[in-house]
Amino acid sequence: MRRLLIMMVAAVLPCMAQAQDATPPALGTVDRMFHDTQKARVVCRLAMQVQLIKRELAGSGVKDGDKNANEGETCIAREKIEMGQSYKAAIAKLAKKPEALKSAKQYHVFALTMLDGMHPLGGEVKIQYVARQNANDVRLKELENLVRVDAQ
Repeated sequence: MRRLLIMMVAAVLPCMAQAQDATPPALGTVDRMFHDTQKARVVCRLAMQVQLIKRELAGSGVKDGDKNANEGETCIAREKIEMGQSYKAAIAKLAKKPEALKSAKQYHVFALTMLDGMHPLGGEVKIQYVARQNANDVRLKELENLVRVDAQ
């Protein structure tokens, strides 16, 4: 029964991630950068959690070099490209505000680092993974607020 429940959750999570992709049409360039980063965070984290669930179902624990790693890698590569495009547009908009430009750079660097660190660590179970990612969410929100304050 537990396996069936986990498999159902694993099947539903990617669908939820695709629903997150709906973007309001009137976002400004800076808000677009924040939106693209949040979308990347949600979609890729779900892909990684599905990967963790598959590993746990297989009974192999969390190991580096897993055959399901391509799902997460593909997501990260795709989202980094999209985030880079919205970052370039945002810094063009903030060009006249040096403090906001510096904050936006910090935000983007952390967002890229967060995506790079989205892989499960060796021996890490799902609850540990979620706790580690939640800590990154707090820092990302802090940097977003810094950009917003500096852009005023």
